[in-house]
Formats: sequence, structure tokens, C-alpha cells
Amino acid sequence: MRSRTYPLPPTDIETQARDRVQQYLSGFIDLDSDWDTVKFVRIMGDLTSYSLIDFDRMNLTYRVHILVHDWAKTAVPHSPELAVECTATVLSLSIDWEQDAESLAFKRQLGLHVTSVLNRSPDLGANHGHYLTEVYSCTGEWAQKAKLDQKVLAVFQRELGNNDRHTWSVVHELASAYSELGQWDKAQDLQTQVVYAYLELLGEEHPDTLNSMGNLALTYSRLGRYDDAEQLQVQTLDIHQRALGDEHPDTLISMSNLASTYSDMGRYDNAEQLQVQELDICKHVLGEEHPDTLTSMSNLALTYSRLGRYDDTEQLQVQTLDIRRRVLGEEHPSTLSSMSNLASTYSDMGRYDDAEQLQVQELDICKRVLGDEHPDTLNSMNNLASIYSDLGQYKDAERLQVQTLYIRRRVLGEEHPSTLSSMSNLASTYSDLGRYDDAEHLQVQTLDIRKRVLGEEHPDTLNSMNNLASTYSDMGRYDDAEQLQVQTLDIRKHVLGDEHPDTLTSMSNLASTYSDLGQYEDAEQLQVQEINICRRVLGEEHPSTLISMSNLASTYSDLGRYDDAERLQVQELDICKRVLGEEHPSTLISMNNLASTYSDLGRYNDAEQLQVQTLDICKCALGEEHPSTLSSMSNLASTYSHLGRYDDAEQLQVQTLDISKRVLGDEHPDTLIFMGNLASTYSDMGRYDDAERLQVQELNICERVLGEEHPDTLTSMSNLAMAYSALGQWENAKELYHKAISLAERTLGSQHPSTQIYRQGLESVVAGRNTESQ
Repeated sequence: MRSRTYPLPPTDIETQARDRVQQYLSGFIDLDSDWDTVKFVRIMGDLTSYSLIDFDRMNLTYRVHILVHDWAKTAVPHSPELAVECTATVLSLSIDWEQDAESLAFKRQLGLHVTSVLNRSPDLGANHGHYLTEVYSCTGEWAQKAKLDQKVLAVFQRELGNNDRHTWSVVHELASAYSELGQWDKAQDLQTQVVYAYLELLGEEHPDTLNSMGNLALTYSRLGRYDDAEQLQVQTLDIHQRALGDEHPDTLISMSNLASTYSDMGRYDNAEQLQVQELDICKHVLGEEHPDTLTSMSNLALTYSRLGRYDDTEQLQVQTLDIRRRVLGEEHPSTLSSMSNLASTYSDMGRYDDAEQLQVQELDICKRVLGDEHPDTLNSMNNLASIYSDLGQYKDAERLQVQTLYIRRRVLGEEHPSTLSSMSNLASTYSDLGRYDDAEHLQVQTLDIRKRVLGEEHPDTLNSMNNLASTYSDMGRYDDAEQLQVQTLDIRKHVLGDEHPDTLTSMSNLASTYSDLGQYEDAEQLQVQEINICRRVLGEEHPSTLISMSNLASTYSDLGRYDDAERLQVQELDICKRVLGEEHPSTLISMNNLASTYSDLGRYNDAEQLQVQTLDICKCALGEEHPSTLSSMSNLASTYSHLGRYDDAEQLQVQTLDISKRVLGDEHPDTLIFMGNLASTYSDMGRYDDAERLQVQELNICERVLGEEHPDTLTSMSNLAMAYSALGQWENAKELYHKAISLAERTLGSQHPSTQIYRQGLESVVAGRNTESQ
């Protein structure tokens, strides 16, 4: 039987309960004091044969029939208080601190039982609470954990004092709960106290001290205080190396944490250097097949991905997956995680079919081994839905996300973080489908729950506000979007400070809305403020700084300040080439943006030169069928049109469309965009019949796949109406414009820019017909 040492001396009722539980469990112990599985199964079999209990073969659990449960409560020979205490004793004996998948799954199943005991006995002793709080960590019920930790801490401080390790262990746990609740200031305050207490009680080289320093560094990162995080992690790593040596597992963990901070700071080269060093040590000390070595390989692969080195990423992930399959088997959780990571890389490389194939394989294994309702199965379903979205198969994504959400609601409840994440994902798919009312409804519901459960200042709540604001923008409700984004920005400034990355993201989002409202000066003012903070806090070369430069350049273009836009984009491109390399996706995007500005300046030859260069790199680095390659081909074709080289434009657009149909399918949004572009070129060439044929085909697909009210469908209607006008088919054009206006007013609102464009098109048709009749 497991021995259990409690921090506090047992009370009388705790002693009575422990004796009763020990007496009860002794019936399942053999002569050597080991658990007798045969005896246990035989006794449970007898109870099952009398229908007193049921065995759930799917979840491998026993359940007491509700009538038997009610009868047992009336037949309990001792006091109700002692009965609850016995239950609490059995629960606390069942809980350990192990973090393997099996232990975590078991502790998650205890959540309802823990809550029931605490509801029946709110003043349950701190000895039990010390262990029961671990269950709330596993179920993600952080508010309940924080409440229980606070109760236990008050008792420990009173009974044990502030110089006891158990007391500071609870402070550490409470800080962890605050961190998960997004209350990082509270977490930082407690973690700082823990570090100083452990330094005094245990010394700087003790594992608990170093662990507490690592946790505080993580909180600094979450607060955007990367310099503080780096300083603490460098200090922690130095102590580990001095006290334990370079090859100790804790030293390697410190190296990994510091590398992660370097990644957050955009210092991917430093991260790579540290991770390569860590991996070499793991291979030398532990061997290539050790789990820690494979984790190190996985982390390095992620850094390669951030550097845009997808071939290196794929090579490392394939190697990791092969080893895990051979050593752990196809069905091990780590193997499944490797499959998911490789599928994600295939998506980044535009190899969506390979990504889908691998993700489907992983999902099938998860369902067979873990069951439909296991968290890993649901995560796999979510990942597959994401790939379907990349493929433009939004209906398939929706079907999978609806299924995931239904299971999470039933198993975890409406307020669980994973349930809310599913609601957010489904809302995003509704937006992709142009079902903005459904997206708004789900996002409002998600936001309300997060406000109630997590509070208005929690990061997840603020993300929900940002998502809802984005949907308002999609609906043309820019005033509502602005109101929500101003509120989000104010909260983030108050909670995180002006310089936190999330605050800067809010500034960027609000600036984008100002641009949508035509308030370009307000957008510029906010973006200049954002870029100055990024440069000062993150440095000139950080990815967030480069994104800020790109956004400000775009606003300069909107203001007609093309020279300022060019200057900023040239500067951004130079940094991208130097820091990330010519083949990095961000570099290619920067080249494309600069080419677009050259076009705005009428410098089509310069635009063509840059776009040819971009296309060559895309073909070489990503392959001819990658979405970025296709976008580059489309951009170059547009420049050919501006230069009057319609035959070259047509040739390139036909090639782009053919590849897109073959790789992404006829119904993918990118395919439909390429069809529209080719139709536009046909119009420029005076081939209106060809343009009409292609636009009719495009509209039919949009209506079937996206629905009549989707913005892309409305754009397709407008383009076809323009083709009818060019052919002098005034009635057809008028009918289509009326339909587009009616649908746009209902879904986007009468003041939305698209609605106004459709009205102007209708006015043009009426004027054209009147002119022709005269």
C-alpha cells in the first residue's frame, strides 16, 4: 500500500479515516503487502454480478449504480463527516506528482470527485487540499486551484511558518495558477518571493531554487520583459553548468529555456546555436534514441521552421518520427506528436496533400487507441480541420470542428479552455465561409464566458475581443471594431504596459481599422508609435519590427506617399535579406510588397525585375506548386498587364490556374482568385466572351461552395456584371448588380465599401444603357 507523508500532523478525524481506509484496502493486499490485482478483480466481479456496480470497458472505470449510491448513503454506519473524510483520504492517496500521459489522464478523471468532496466539506484539512489541488492543475480549472491553494497556504503559514519548504511550495503552486489565469503581475510577485526564499533556505544551487528562477524567467517572457528573462536564464544556466556540468539533464533544460527566449526575441540564430549544442550533448550522453534527444531535435526543427528553412525542418522531423516509430511504436503519444509536427511543416511547404494524409493517419490511430473523446484525439481533429481550411475545404473543416466542439462541451463542459478554443476555431471557419452572423454569435458567446470565468483582463478574453473585432471589420462594422479594439488596447496597456508584444499587436489591429475607416493619419500616428517601441524594445531586426515597418509602408501607400513607402520597404527588405536570408518567406513577402509600390509609382520595369527574382527564388526554394509561388506568378502576370504584355500575362495566368486546380482543387479560394484574374486579362484583351465564360464558372463555384452571401461570391457577381456591361448585356448586368446590392446590404450593411462599389456599378450600367438608347 502506498505510504503518504502529509505536511501537517493528522487531526483526530484524519487518523480515524486513515485507519478505516487502511482496513478497507487491506482486503486487496497480498501477504507481501503488494497490491493483489487478482483478488481485486474477483471481488469487483462479484459486485458486478449482483449489478451493484458497472464496468466501463471504454474508459476502464467502475461505476456505482445511482440507486445503489443513494442506498449506500443511508446505510453508512458512521458520521457523514467521517464518510467525507474517508473519501478525501482515498482521493489524496490516489494523487501523485507524475506528469506522464497515463497519470495525467487518471487525475483528470478525479475532477468531479474532488469538487464534490470540497462542496460537502468546504473546511477540509490542508493535508488533503495539498494533494487535491494537483487535480485542478490537470483539469485546467485554474480559478478553483487558486482558491484551494490560497486556503492551504493560509493554514501552512499559520501552522508551519514562512521558513518551511512546504509553505513556499504552495506559494509556488499559487503563482502557477495565477500565471495560467493570465494574472502575470500576481504571479511575478509571488515567484520573486519564492526565488528569494529558496535562495535563503536552500542556496542558489538547489534544484528547487533553480526551478523557481526558471519559472520567474518564463513569467518575464509572458510580460514581454525578454531582457529580464534572458538575464535570469543565463544566470540559471551558468549555475547549472558550474554545479552539475554541461551534460546534466537540468543543464540541458536550462539551455532549452534560454533558446526559447532567444526565439521570442527574434534571435533565431542564437536559438539555433544553443539548440545545436544541446542536441549534440544529448546525442553524445543519452544516445540518438533517448526521449530527451528527440525532444531536442523537435525544438531545433521548430527553430529551422521559424528561419524559413523548411527542408532542414522536414529532414529533422522525418528523422525524429522514424526513430519514435521504431523505438516507441506507431501508437505512442510522442510518435503521434511527431506526425502532427511533420504534417504542420508539410502545410508550411504548401504540400497540403502530404499534410492531410499524415494528419488523417494520426487521427485514425488516436481514435483507435485513445478513443473519440480523448484530448489528443480532439487536438488531432482540430489540426486536420486546419489543413482542410488551408485547402479551402471549409465545409470539411466546419464538419470536423462542430464534432470536436460537441464532444468537448459534453466531456469538459461549456467553460473549459479547450471548449472555448473549439468555439473560437469554428467561428473562424464561419468567417472563412462568409457566415459572419454565425461567427459573431459564437464569438460573442465565447467572449461572455471568458469574461465571466477568466475576467476581462485575461489574455484569452482579450484574444476573444480581438477576434470579434476582426469579424466586425469583415462585416464592414468598422465603428464597432474600433470600439472593441480601443477597449482591448487600453486593457493591455494597463495590464501589460505599452511595450508588451500583445499591446503592440493591439495597436497594429486598431491602426488597420483606422485604415479601413479611411482615417489614414490616425493609422500612421499609431503605426509610427508602434514601430518606435518595437525598435527600442525588440531591436531593428526583430520580426515584429519588420511587420510594423511593412504596415506603416502600406499606410504611406494609402496616403499616396509612395516615396516614403518605398524608402521603408527597401530598408525592411535589406534587413530581411541580411537576417533571414533571401529565401525566407518574410523576405519574399517584403520583395513582393516593394514590387507593388514600384507599380503604384508606375515603375513597372522595376516591379517586373523584382517579381521575376521573387518567382525564381520561390520556384527554387518552395517548388512550382507552392501557394507562395503561385501568388508570385499571379503578381508578375499583373505587372505584364500593366506593361500591355497581355499575351505574357495570359500565358502565366493560365499556367497558374492549371497548377492551382491540380494542387488545390477547383473550389479553393486561391483557384477562384486566379480564375478572376485571368478573366480580367481576357477583358483587357477585348475577349469578353472568354471573360464571361470564366466568370460564370467562378460565380457558380462560389455560390455552391461559399454561399450567395459570402463576400467573394458578391465580388464574383460584380465582376460578371462588369463583363455583361462590356458586352452590352445591360439587363443581365443590372439584374446581377441588384442582387449583389441586396445581399451586401443584408450581410455587410448599406455603408460597407463593397456595397457602395456595387451601387456605383449599377449607376454605371444605367448610364451606359441610357447613352446607348440615345
